[in-house]
Amino acid sequence: MAATPEPPPTLPESNAAPMRRDGTPDTRVSGAQGGTGGMPRGKTVLVLAGILLGILMGALDNLIVATVLPRIAGDLHQANGVPFVVAAYLIAATVSTPIFGKLADLLSKRNIFLAGMVVFIAGSILAGLSQTLPELIAFRAIQGFGSGAFFSVGFTIIAVLFNPETRARLTGAFSSIFGIATVVGPFAGAYIVDHTTWRWIFYINIPIGVAGMALLLLSLGPLKSASRARFDFGGAALLSSWVTLLLYPLVLNSEGSWSSSDARFLGLLIAAAIVLAAWVYWEASVAKEPLVPLRFFAKRVVAASSSIALLRGAVLITVTTFISVFIAFALGGTPDTIRNVLYGFVIPMVFASAVGGQLLTRTTYRVLGVVGMGFMVLGTFLLLGISTATAPWVFSYGFFPTGGLLFDLIPLGTGVGLTFASTALSVQYAVPPKDLGAATSLVQFLANLGGAVGVSALTAYQQLRLGVLDPAPAGVSCPVPPTTPINLACGGFYGALPHATGASIEGAFSLLLVVALAAFVSAFFLEGRLPRTRPGAGTGPGGA
Repeated sequence: MAATPEPPPTLPESNAAPMRRDGTPDTRVSGAQGGTGGMPRGKTVLVLAGILLGILMGALDNLIVATVLPRIAGDLHQANGVPFVVAAYLIAATVSTPIFGKLADLLSKRNIFLAGMVVFIAGSILAGLSQTLPELIAFRAIQGFGSGAFFSVGFTIIAVLFNPETRARLTGAFSSIFGIATVVGPFAGAYIVDHTTWRWIFYINIPIGVAGMALLLLSLGPLKSASRARFDFGGAALLSSWVTLLLYPLVLNSEGSWSSSDARFLGLLIAAAIVLAAWVYWEASVAKEPLVPLRFFAKRVVAASSSIALLRGAVLITVTTFISVFIAFALGGTPDTIRNVLYGFVIPMVFASAVGGQLLTRTTYRVLGVVGMGFMVLGTFLLLGISTATAPWVFSYGFFPTGGLLFDLIPLGTGVGLTFASTALSVQYAVPPKDLGAATSLVQFLANLGGAVGVSALTAYQQLRLGVLDPAPAGVSCPVPPTTPINLACGGFYGALPHATGASIEGAFSLLLVVALAAFVSAFFLEGRLPRTRPGAGTGPGGA
């Protein structure tokens, strides 16, 4: 066994390597903040692999399930309530992200991450055993709650273990996983149900999750916090309430279950606003150790990065969702076409995420933010010209994209990827070390919230425009996609559907351009850069 490395002299004594019960030093990673403290390369790889497996499970799961919902509904013989299978996961994950982030500040970071994995695996087992749709919805909520730990606590562990340069590269690389999941998820789901039962969509998480837990237990110490503060149960309850009251009606509205004039829809949105105001008051004036310290927003860099995360999340999720709908219904494309076009978004985003992490060590948060959001605005603007005449792609010299949807998505993916690392690390370094988990989870929470609100609101708007442009015959049900046999009265409706779909999505992209422009403006308010430290020095985050 390797000897325990000497901690940097600037670290407090409480951050030294812990001792085992038999009195010998525990050579696994201790709770010391900053560099890896001489951790062997092999253990570093194991830690990162364990975190990666958790993040990958959380990013893929909802996208895989959404693909096979019709198969699940048919097998359970219940079509009503199918949207809640996705909504339950989304709402629970959004709510639990700041909760796990705060717990990571108060308890053991490793153990909180592992707790999220245990909850997620338990939810996966129960979801796979579901016999009714209500059961599946409830167990999907358990899954979603556990997934809230993956991004927030995973990136917090990375922040604790690595120096700024390494952290920037890892944050950029790991942040691209969600983009990869948007392409891989649907096709993984289709492959699983084509070769086995839909229940294996959930069971496959068991070996992946257990492997991730084993890797972390073997290579990572507990990373305990010195804080003795009490958890903000009141803030957690209020946050859970207003997020649920907000997302629940938006999801139902976007699915067409509730109209925008429905009293239930309006009533829940009003209730969400009231509870949100109560939560803000509680966090600002009552809570001794707030779940989300609102004092963060007094720092300009935190406010700017939070705004970018919220608005960027709306653009990211909405674009990938609408491009899939557009190709399927306006262009008559196949799933393979959708996948190939989305490569134009995902590949540049993955590449730009890695490049953004590298550039962050050489330039300022503002430069990367302005350039990245500028590219995002350009990509969103290019999408305003889509129509049924738009080609999925146009290549010159056989391989160089020069037109079509794929070409339009390249600057958008590049812009989104460039800013992942800068928004995460700018917030981490703006707060004290004791608030690292809360700060990290804040960025992810706002990205989730922006994506959920953005895609729900703009889908509802797109469906409203679609109904005006392509109204179905009065008193006739014309399902989309059409079922066999096709009702002859729906012939005109289906004939006009491609043009109406393209026009309605173009209108939604016009609103999305306003969102992208707001993110671009927010980028000018970023300030500062990564702290400069000598290699191997303690580089704990917080106010550097």
